Amino acid sequence: MINKNNLALLFTFFCLLTLRYFLPNQQKIDATVSPIISNKLDKKTRADLANLQNFEMTKDPALGYVPRERLWLATKELEERQNAKSKASIPGIVWRERGPSNVSGRTRTVLFDPNDAANKRVFAGSVSGGLWVANDIYASPTSWTAVDEFLENLAITSIAYDPTSTTTMYFGTGEGFSNSDAVRGDGIFKSTDGGSTWTQLSSTTNSLFNYTQKIVVDATGNVYAATRNGGIQKSTNGGTSWSTVLSNLVPASGTNATTTRAADIEIAANGDIYAAMGIFDSDGIYKSTNSGTAWTKVYTASSEERIELACAPSNSDYVYALTQDAAANDAENFLRTTNGGTSWTALSPPTGFSAQTWYNIGLSVDPNDETNVYTGGLDLWKSTNSGTSFTRVAYWNSVPYVHADHHIVVFAPGSSDSILFGNDGGVFLTENGTSANPSFRFQSTSYNVTQFYSGAIHPTANENYFLAGAQDNGSQKFTSTSVSATTEVTGGDGGFVFIDQNDPTYQFTSYTRNQYARSTNGGQSFSNINISSTVGKFINPTDYDNDAFVMYTSYGNGTYLRWTDPRTGISTSVINFSASGTGEPSALFCDPNTANRLYIGTDDGEIWRINNANTTPTASQITGAGMLGYVSSIDVEDGDATHLLATFSSYGVNQVWESTNSGTSWTVLDGTSLPDMPIRWGMFSPLGSDSIFLATELGVWTTDDANGASTVWGASNSGLANVRTDMLQWRDSDSTLIAATHGRGLFSTSFSKITTADFASNKQTIYSSSPISFFDASIGATSWAWDFDNDGTTDATTQNPSWTYTTGGYKTVTLEINGSLTATKTNYITVIPNLGTPYTTADGGNFESNGWHFGSESLAGGVDLWELGAPSNAISNTASGSSVWKTDLDADIAKAGYQCALYSPSFNMTASGSYTLGLDYRMEAVHSQVPIGVYVEYSIDGGTLWTQLGTYDAANNWYSTSSHLVAPSGICWSHSRLSYTSATVNASALAGNSDVRFRVVTAVADGWNLGGNPTVGYEVDGFSLDNFSLSGPANDAIGLPVETNQNATATANLGPNETVNFISANNKILATIQNLSTHNYGATTVTIDNAGTSTQNFSTNTAARQQIMDKTLTVIPTTNNASGSYQITTYFTNAEASAWKSNTSQFLKNFNQIKSPNSISSGTVANTVYGTSPSVDSTYNGSELAITATYNTGFSGFGGGLTGSAGPLPAELIAFYGEREGSRSLLHWETASELNTSTFEIERLNDTKFEYIGSVGAAGNSRSIRTYIYGDNLPSTDNGKFTYRLKIVDHNEEYEYSNVLVLLEAPSLAPITIFPSPAKDVINIQLSNEINDKVDLKIINIKGEVVKKLEDIAQNEKVSLTGIQSGTHFILFSRKGTPLETRKILIIK
Repeated sequence: MINKNNLALLFTFFCLLTLRYFLPNQQKIDATVSPIISNKLDKKTRADLANLQNFEMTKDPALGYVPRERLWLATKELEERQNAKSKASIPGIVWRERGPSNVSGRTRTVLFDPNDAANKRVFAGSVSGGLWVANDIYASPTSWTAVDEFLENLAITSIAYDPTSTTTMYFGTGEGFSNSDAVRGDGIFKSTDGGSTWTQLSSTTNSLFNYTQKIVVDATGNVYAATRNGGIQKSTNGGTSWSTVLSNLVPASGTNATTTRAADIEIAANGDIYAAMGIFDSDGIYKSTNSGTAWTKVYTASSEERIELACAPSNSDYVYALTQDAAANDAENFLRTTNGGTSWTALSPPTGFSAQTWYNIGLSVDPNDETNVYTGGLDLWKSTNSGTSFTRVAYWNSVPYVHADHHIVVFAPGSSDSILFGNDGGVFLTENGTSANPSFRFQSTSYNVTQFYSGAIHPTANENYFLAGAQDNGSQKFTSTSVSATTEVTGGDGGFVFIDQNDPTYQFTSYTRNQYARSTNGGQSFSNINISSTVGKFINPTDYDNDAFVMYTSYGNGTYLRWTDPRTGISTSVINFSASGTGEPSALFCDPNTANRLYIGTDDGEIWRINNANTTPTASQITGAGMLGYVSSIDVEDGDATHLLATFSSYGVNQVWESTNSGTSWTVLDGTSLPDMPIRWGMFSPLGSDSIFLATELGVWTTDDANGASTVWGASNSGLANVRTDMLQWRDSDSTLIAATHGRGLFSTSFSKITTADFASNKQTIYSSSPISFFDASIGATSWAWDFDNDGTTDATTQNPSWTYTTGGYKTVTLEINGSLTATKTNYITVIPNLGTPYTTADGGNFESNGWHFGSESLAGGVDLWELGAPSNAISNTASGSSVWKTDLDADIAKAGYQCALYSPSFNMTASGSYTLGLDYRMEAVHSQVPIGVYVEYSIDGGTLWTQLGTYDAANNWYSTSSHLVAPSGICWSHSRLSYTSATVNASALAGNSDVRFRVVTAVADGWNLGGNPTVGYEVDGFSLDNFSLSGPANDAIGLPVETNQNATATANLGPNETVNFISANNKILATIQNLSTHNYGATTVTIDNAGTSTQNFSTNTAARQQIMDKTLTVIPTTNNASGSYQITTYFTNAEASAWKSNTSQFLKNFNQIKSPNSISSGTVANTVYGTSPSVDSTYNGSELAITATYNTGFSGFGGGLTGSAGPLPAELIAFYGEREGSRSLLHWETASELNTSTFEIERLNDTKFEYIGSVGAAGNSRSIRTYIYGDNLPSTDNGKFTYRLKIVDHNEEYEYSNVLVLLEAPSLAPITIFPSPAKDVINIQLSNEINDKVDLKIINIKGEVVKKLEDIAQNEKVSLTGIQSGTHFILFSRKGTPLETRKILIIK
């Protein structure tokens, strides 16, 4: 059961830095800090403060700036080593990605691949995770791939292509929107193969290109770069060389700028260029009409600094700009020009746009309508009137949800609806951007560029529980064995995190500075302990003493904060450990060997040891000679208190130091193989005292022989990206190491000698016939044997297989590793079935049986509240029986922002008619605008697109409000109902669809505040659902269309006593097989080996009445059984069945399956097996044919035809035709012979069912042609069609149906004229002009034999009668296999 408390929104963090320090003898400062306990929401914070801290951590002390180019040199060195297959210093380390799958990271650029005509392929640039590509941005989920592992440390800010050669692309690096020397770039990179490979342009490896904000390419291939240090740069030779065309540093034609800082550059549809100048200084907007040769200043900024531009693709006169208020940092003006910059109109920007507009602005214009504008700051806004007014269309803390801090908005080429948004949460998509209420979805699954600062690991062996603090994405909780969604337990920016290693009931996260959160229930919920929001570092170094239960944090120069009761209280004090004005603590570490000993490293290169840190501390400085820079971590070997390790994150210094005498002396371990790059974390490996792990700017580096200047280092990045890694944490119980990366999420590796079996899957609720991916999460596995359906048979032997369940139900899964160890998860997978209609409460809608008919999952926020069972709490009853589906059976809703859904079966609703969906519900809420809303959605495309079902209908209790902010449309249930209420909605509009799925969505918004109380809206019991039903016409349970394509195939596992539907990739049915034995056939493949809509001779048997269907199938199992018992249903379309009936003059009563040892087309009557107990259903899916029969032989080839020789028919019908005459239908039919025939019953189609309307007596026994007529008085029908069939009944009460006859209101759709009659050698056929489809004909003699066939006849056709004998004949006209008319003619030779 989901415990809501584990989603309390308090965003904070803590971080484990492994450091050791000594305290000098100092007294406590007279300052006892009084923390504030609160549940106030922690907001997303300023990225510039994180950037400033990173600048201080990594700058070269001798230079005063970050020499970013050294990292690129280190990257190239690492690439050369890997190409040379250099071995890692500690071999065998293989990392496993842990996710998250639902949290991404800062994305400043997105580009639709111009080389993809379908406009599905998209590039995205992360500021810390490199360049990524998705081949189908519309897929759910979207699959992303890193383009190059050696680009993963680049801060990519812009990407563009050359319109003269679309395989030529450029991307720029360096995040210059900051007031500190933040994330420096590495120049501009170029690709000439459509983005597959990239090369750094040597012309840009200089300070002018440290920060490239934007790149554009004009229609002639000229490249322009908006840079922070060099203004507007232009290249006319593909980046070989550059010239400054707009700046204050060089002369330029026309107007010079007043700054070097270019913020943006855009090219209008007519080729005019607009440039925005000013980043933390004011300048304005410039325009060039001659490819950047000369510039005119068209707008002068006053108190504005950064300016974001957008040109309207559909109208070059329209340009928009959003400007930053220099004082308030919010948006100051929204500017619009409708005359190419000649004049500008200053409009009001969206209210509350962003408090850091210098950092996050996205702006774009609809490519088809210059008046439609999207812009993003903290939230997303839309204008449909050229910026005159704006509507907020998405929220960072409500619904519809889109992550905060937007950087780019990109319309799909030529589309007004498909739009991508790049923000600090990754990539989001809308496909209905023109809607007043657009919907959005997270399209960043597997685009794992999450920027973690820290990680913590649960102490229990093999426990897949971790915490990690992320930039702008809070503190995330991991609980899965595979890459999957995490839960944000606290928000804002996530700092250092801790799990008590002696009692994991206690857990801690941190926000910025000295703001923490505490959980006392194992991470189910957290409460904020805000000590100080102003003192301490932005991401504040902290360590937790697991033995003394004391927390130590950085608290200013020469001071640390001591929190003596972090488990239960708020007792803190500030300790001064240095009176000499030492720097601020940058690393803290509690010695595991000596009680209450703390080590502190400072940001100015000092190291201190503090004894008695928990009471009256004494401090000693133990800084080594030559130490310089920013101390990033300290470690003490567990078991040896004298063995110390210290790392430095500064460029240009000795970065790894070792002491073997408690810090009395130190030795540098950099050696010659460790590149000059920031080292952010170091720890002794439990594999041995000379073995060390480092978290570096290029992943994890290791050595197995710490030996001073001779130490050899190597990258241990197998399975891990070459990306900035901030922290390493070790679990001794199973020798597991985790790595928190700042750009690629969380990774783990195991050194354990313990071998355990475990696994996970990407989903636990799926629909039948949908694939599911399984992931091995074992330790020490070398072989794998999977049993997906609990039948004792191995289904797969690969490590991470996929499987498709074709039957519904709860599925138990077992993994065996290494031939002996197993992990079994009972009822692990819920497979929701495909069902027919009507669906009643007794079928499972009352939730008392068939619980697997429904299943649930989280849609957003990582929370799924839906549970099946007996309710308690405020709602403690049911509408019927003892079970309901409820949003948490025994607790209030969780206080967080999330959406979760309860899924219904997939229903076949192909039959036309009236459908009604009904349910009983009860709800507890405190107000109509409480943070919870519930609504129903449907999908008719397999779950890709979901649409809300119905509108507000008070009369039928379908929803209770039409204006709730939590629902995308405003329509939902949100009012209390003290008792169960029946609600219904008309679902008839969904008729005609064979796969209709419903889901009940619970949406909860975060940060709700009612009357000043932030919790009262969440103290409600939510929503309870009972008695789900779907009434309407009868539909078969499968309902899929019949597959007709040759070579169409489907493969599924056919286990003991299983029933499997074989469904092609086209989502069409081939066959249904029920295994009637305990034999396991394994993976079984059904293939259409011959296709067509006519008939074929059955080998040497050429008699027309013995012909078989054109379509035949083969069934090939992995393990056949020559005496196996099974039942198989094969399916045929109405056209296929009608052709067989027409060509053979047989009725479906005599139809059976024919089975041959090989392909059916190579079989003969002599070696044929016929199905026993055949059952013919001519109403499958409305009017298709399903034939079911049983066999006790092995699988092989299957076809359809007669059983042996044809038996006697009650009547040999040779014609059934009719016409409309006024207000009645005249029906005619003729028989060539009759045997024991009793009556002809006439049936008419009423809605979806044939109904008896009358009968005509039959001749009984006859060998001559008999003619019959019947009149039906029926003035009109709803659709103008009159549909009939004959039921031919004999005296033994056996019967057979005729073909279906459809008559149309006059004028006839198919008037046909035939002359002369009688005829001799030729007949003339004239078709009306109203017939515009291909028409076929057959001439049939009185014996029922087809004597002539013609296809695609002309409107005026002469038909030769040569070879046709004298006598009465019938001409059958058809169109696309459907009969049109039957005419009788007399031929006299």
